[in-house]
Amino acid sequence: YVERDGHMNISVYNIIGQKVAELFNGYQSIGLQKLIWDAHNLSSGIYYLQMHLNGQFENYKAVLLK
Repeated sequence: YVERDGHMNISVYNIIGQKVAELFNGYQSIGLQKLIWDAHNLSSGIYYLQMHLNGQFENYKAVLLK
């Protein structure tokens, strides 16, 4: 759920900190949003999603199983 309108960037990083994907980069309005991560070219493992919105950021941990 996006609590404020603004510029948003969501990127995915592998366990050693390399950026492996950019899921979204642009303006996002308030409300419930849906995002699909196409990870067909990545191997199973732990990844970190970092979301930037109006100068603030949040980190999420994801486990990819194939």
